[in-house]
Formats: sequence, C-alpha cells, structure tokens
Amino acid sequence: MAFATINLNVDVNSCLGGLWASLRLGRPKSGIQKLEKEMTRLRGKRDDIKNQIEEAEREGKIPTNEASQWLRDVEELEGQLAVIKQDFQSMSCFSCNCFNQTGGTSSQTQEEAGDQLSIRESSNCCSIIRRVAKKLSEANELMSRAGALDPIITVRPPGPTAMLSISHRPPVGIESYVGDIVGYIDGGEGNIIGIYGMGGVGKTTILNRIQQHYLPKHTIFDRVIWAVASKDCQLKRLQMNIAKSLGLQTLQENDDEQTCGDKLFSYLKNRSCLLLLDDIWEHMKSVQLLGMAHSATEPGQQQPRKVMVFTTRSETVCAQMKAGKKIKVRCLDSEQAWQLFEQNSDEDVLSSDAGIKFVAEELAKECAGLPLALVTVARAMSGKRSWEAWSDALHQIRDEHQWKTVCLPEDSLVMYKAFKLSYDSLENDSIRECLLCCALWPEDYEINTFDQLIPCWIGCGIIHEFNLINEAFAKGYSHLETLVAASLLEQHSPMFFSSMDIDVKMHDVIRDMALLMVSGSEGNKRKWIVRAGIGFSDLPRQEEWQEAERASFMCNKITS
Repeated sequence: MAFATINLNVDVNSCLGGLWASLRLGRPKSGIQKLEKEMTRLRGKRDDIKNQIEEAEREGKIPTNEASQWLRDVEELEGQLAVIKQDFQSMSCFSCNCFNQTGGTSSQTQEEAGDQLSIRESSNCCSIIRRVAKKLSEANELMSRAGALDPIITVRPPGPTAMLSISHRPPVGIESYVGDIVGYIDGGEGNIIGIYGMGGVGKTTILNRIQQHYLPKHTIFDRVIWAVASKDCQLKRLQMNIAKSLGLQTLQENDDEQTCGDKLFSYLKNRSCLLLLDDIWEHMKSVQLLGMAHSATEPGQQQPRKVMVFTTRSETVCAQMKAGKKIKVRCLDSEQAWQLFEQNSDEDVLSSDAGIKFVAEELAKECAGLPLALVTVARAMSGKRSWEAWSDALHQIRDEHQWKTVCLPEDSLVMYKAFKLSYDSLENDSIRECLLCCALWPEDYEINTFDQLIPCWIGCGIIHEFNLINEAFAKGYSHLETLVAASLLEQHSPMFFSSMDIDVKMHDVIRDMALLMVSGSEGNKRKWIVRAGIGFSDLPRQEEWQEAERASFMCNKITS
C-alpha cells in the first residue's frame, strides 16, 4: 500500500473551534444561511433607526454617538458577511474544479491529491464555520443593543442656535482703559496692574479685551493665562484653574498647594507670561505659587517677563498686592450711558414714539451709569411697545416704598432695582425659577447646560409638563435662550463646541441679587441656603438647612 507524505500547515485550534461551532451550525452553507437570516432582521432594524434619525434631523436634532456607532457596526458586519460568502464560494469552486485535472496522471498522484484536498477542505470548512459562529454572535449582540437604543436615538435636543446669533457690539466707555493698560504693558513699566471698581462696572469686560488684544500676538508673551479667583477662592482651586487655562495636565487633585506651585513654576519658568486674574477679593500672599516667580538666569541673560493684571472691587486689595499701576473703572457719564442703553434696546421702538424715548431716557438715568444695570434694564424692556409699559417700569424702579425694606448701599440698590425689573419682566414663573436656580452653583461657575443645568431644572420640578425627555430639554433650551437674551445669564462656549455642549455663567452681581431675592430681603417667606464652593468641610446645623426650600453645598470639602 502506498503512503504519501503530505506537508500541510493545519491550524488544529481553528479546527477544534470550528468543530464545536459545527455542532451548533451544521455545515458551512447552513451556518451562512442562519447568519444571512439574522442580518435580514438587522437590516430592517437599521432602516427603522435611519428613518427615525432622518425625521429627527428635520426637526434640528442629531443622533447620539451611541446610535451612530451602532449603525457603523452594522455596516461593518455586512461587509464581513460578504467576505465570508465570497470565501465559501471560492472554497466550493476549488474542491469541485481545481483538482479535476485532465491528462495522464498516475493513480498514486491522484490519491495523494485527494488526501491533500480532503485535509485542506476540512481546514477551510472549520475556518468558515468558526467565522460564521463569531459573526452570528455579533449579529445577536447588535440586535440586543438595538432594543435598548430605540428610546435614546435622538434624545439630544436641538442646541440653542439662536443664542449664538445675539450680537455683541463693542462695549461703551472701556476702550480708553484698555488702551492705557496695553500701553503700560507694552512699555515694560511694571509687572502688576490692578483694575478696581464696583460690581457691574465693566472690569471683567476690560480684562477680556486685554486678553483678545494679546492672544493673537506672540511677540511679547509666550502664554496668556486667564483665571477667575472669585469670593472665598482657595489657592488650590486657583492653581487648577491656571493649569486648565494652560492645558497643563500634570497637576493632580491630591497634590498639595506647594506641589502644584512647583509644577506651575517648572512649566512657566522659561516662558514670558501674562496672567489675567479676574475678581480678587483679598490679598493673595502666594503669587509665587501661581507659577509667576522669576527664575535664576545666567549673567547677561534676559529674564522672561511675568505680568499680572487683576480685577477687584477694592482699592485696598490693589495696594496690598503692590500694584505698580492702579486703574479705577468709573460709571459711565450720561452720554455714554444713553449710548449703551440704546445699543441694547429696540431702536425702532425708541425712534417711533417721543413719549417712549423720554421715559427710556429717564430709565437710563435711574441706572446711575452702571453698565450692567443699563444693559439689564434695556434688555428687560425689549419688545415693550406701549408707552404705558415703559411708564409702569419707570414707576416701579422709582417706587421708594418698594425699596425701603431692602437694606443695601446706594450703588448695590441701583443694581437690585435693575435686576428686579428684569426678573419681573420675564415671561412666566417657570423661567424666573430657572434663573434663580442658577444661583445654586458657586460664584463664577461655568454650568454645563446639557449635563448639569437642564437636568437640575427637571429634577427640581421646574420643568415638569412633558411626555418625552426631548420635550423637557427643548423647553429648557428655550428658557436658556430667553435668559441669555435678557443678559441675566452669560453664554460661555467650551473649546470644542457643539450645539448641545453650551456652558453658561451667572454674573457675580446678578447672582448676589438672585440670592438676595430668595433669602435676604425682609419679609421674604422663602428660605434658600447656598454655601457652594466656599471650601468648608462641615454641614450647617440640621435644624438650619433641613427647613430650607433649597440648599446647595456643592464644590466643598465635606467629608461626612
């Protein structure tokens, strides 16, 4: 009997895997038929999902990332099935035709070829069956995922695109301040500049304009850094804010202040830096721990320049910080005040009625040249087209009886009157509650609307009349648009912008007014306790906060 030596590389593991799969699927052809049947179900589900997405997109919505990934996975599986079918057809063709040789081959050669074909065909069958079993499992998993995918295909609601269309004209009355500060910096006359003035007078706007001036220019500074201090700010939090502005990821939450300061210094020591520090409330003793210290240099080598410009409400803080230049930002004069009021009003309404224009001018005077008050009142009156509505607003803001219970200094009282007028002018109580709810976050906190703010409004029951979560988010974005248009919230877009991923911030003065309204004014029956972001580690006495209508202790160091 003749024995043939056959040298073939057969993957034993693959054959064993294919053997177990064949017990479930039978021959390759029947396995492919089962996979094709499951793919037909998947295609139907895919087409349904695509139809839902197309319908949602016509309403301005977009699919979730999960839904998009599911569609890509189905397409990929379809391509893999096509490859398996092609390989199976090639294998069938090979076994039927390629070894049917003509001519005078010996019986030994034919027997040897037959043995070789039998082993190779077995290996190919095992491979096909194993691949089919794997893809069938993936198809079943995709169908299972689709069941959980249906309710959230277009849960992300339309972003507040209209919010982006609000125009921001050049601010009134601040360009002279910006010019002085830029000239002082470019002239190299000093390294610490303090900008001070009352809340709402435009200090942050000036700092923003300085940032816009230097960001595109790299001739003087290697890095332009923006950070917000705020009231009760902890040094560690400020260090993390600076690291975030720099895109520096080496600072860790469990690092102590000295370690964070060393890391910032190490990164900045050979770089010229402009640090713009907004809203300082008290003397900062550890400027070096912000990375702004000068490093030792070789003789004759020029030091990288380090300049800090900060804003504060207190001239005393400027002196304590040893500011080489102190700039007081004053309220606008009457002409500038009217110009700012006009810019934020419906100009066609003011020009169409002399009576309304006269009342508008009186309203502007009541704002005492305070820019934030002027903008707030002007936006509150937008859309008011009757003389009676304007006259009523003027009467409200001048009503001494209404304000005598509000114990505030004169400059703060001006802002409170403006806020109250704007608050009362909002369309309904739901929008008013949404505004007040923003004060639960810490001062100067950038609140993400999709992940934080609108879910909070829903959770607090402010937005409650809806059948689908889509409807709740759509209503939330509508309220947001109203509040931004009224200048009661400021829009802050993150670096990687998408229509849903909007951050908003409440001006610290507006936040003060909101908190005063819910907890500080005499005779107010509501009680809110807001101790957010002030660094305390123990809760207030339970008797105090358990009686509150709302309480916020977020962003603190509470351990129990």
